[in-house]
Amino acid sequence: MAERFLNMDGVTYNNRKIYSLSDVAHSLKSVIEQAYVQDFYVKAEISKLNYYPHSGHCYPDLVEKVDTTVKAQMRATIWAGDYGRIRTKFVEITGTELSDGLKILCLATMNFHPAYGLSLHIRDIVPEYSLGEMAKQKQLTIQRLKEKGIYDANKQLSMALLPLCIAVVSVSTSKGYEDFQSILRASKHQVHTFLFPALLQGDGAVISISAQLKRIAAMYEHFDAVVIIRGGGGDVGLSAYDSYQLAALVATFPLPVITGIGHSTNVTVTEMVAFHAAITPTDTANFILEKVDAFIDNLHRIRETISFYALRKVDIERQRMQTIAQYIKTVTATKIHTCRYQLSASLQSIRHLSLRKINNDRHYLALTNEKIKLLDPIHILRRGYSLTLCNGKIIKKPEELKSGDTIETQLSHAVIHSTVNKIKVPAKKLKS
Repeated sequence: MAERFLNMDGVTYNNRKIYSLSDVAHSLKSVIEQAYVQDFYVKAEISKLNYYPHSGHCYPDLVEKVDTTVKAQMRATIWAGDYGRIRTKFVEITGTELSDGLKILCLATMNFHPAYGLSLHIRDIVPEYSLGEMAKQKQLTIQRLKEKGIYDANKQLSMALLPLCIAVVSVSTSKGYEDFQSILRASKHQVHTFLFPALLQGDGAVISISAQLKRIAAMYEHFDAVVIIRGGGGDVGLSAYDSYQLAALVATFPLPVITGIGHSTNVTVTEMVAFHAAITPTDTANFILEKVDAFIDNLHRIRETISFYALRKVDIERQRMQTIAQYIKTVTATKIHTCRYQLSASLQSIRHLSLRKINNDRHYLALTNEKIKLLDPIHILRRGYSLTLCNGKIIKKPEELKSGDTIETQLSHAVIHSTVNKIKVPAKKLKS
């Protein structure tokens, strides 16, 4: 069978014919061209796209895998003329670019080149198949998030009452970022933003955005919320936001995540698990400003409420104080009247008792004076008695005198001075 397609050069070895490598290659080429005479559909995964912008050609590496095991792999080619048409159609229908890891259904022909080997020449790609695969992967991502119990985790966080410090994942040159900043700058509030630049679409978007979110998470206490925004593009390049890696990171992020990735039809998984999903960057900025306005309006309402109840309390207390003052005035007047009456009665009683006391004391003094008069020694002397003194001291006992003392004998009408010559004490003393 092989000899049918091989050119013989007449050289043998061990009685077997020898063929050149090009003979074998051309033989295979002939076999393949005769076996694969029509286009056919092939489903595979793009392992690596290998697109070359300078030439416009694309050389995808295709694989078929079961879990992580590669069952088959093959090179493919998409010439520049076909690639532009295929790409435009694919982006319009799927909203995403051809990229690594994408599952495709392609219309191809088998090609074998003696120098470059076997490859598939892709003539067209069916976007609807990839869209279905993307939808399937999206549902698997949602299911996995729910099984992990983290699907609603970010939505259950509490938004800061006054979100004035915002971490922004975007690109400084993005129109969406400029629109976002313009809205904030035009407002009367000072909302501070800190940019963490990242790729927002394409092959490196998931890794780039995830890296910046991890940077923010390491310093999350300095921010009130995280915003992921990109400008324009419609649904193009949204496949990154259906990635489980990115969606899980957003779902479990310690701060509320607000998205504004510029589309309105295809809601990505990242937006589903985010705290709030705005359609555009402008809507995202307005959402934050609404929160600030709501806080300030609430402060005004609280101030008005406090003012109202404070004035009401003052009025109530003023009325209460007036009532108390009137009560005190009435009670005091009554008390003063009662005390004045009691005082008047007490004064009358004191006056009456004082006069009575004075009269009693006056009578007592009169009686006492009479007694004193009766006990005055002069009255005794008038009855014939005398009073003997020595040196101004009344002599009561003879022992108080001695011979030679000068004594005074006081009578009722005279005083006799004499000198003691002799002291005679009777044998029987008189009773004193």
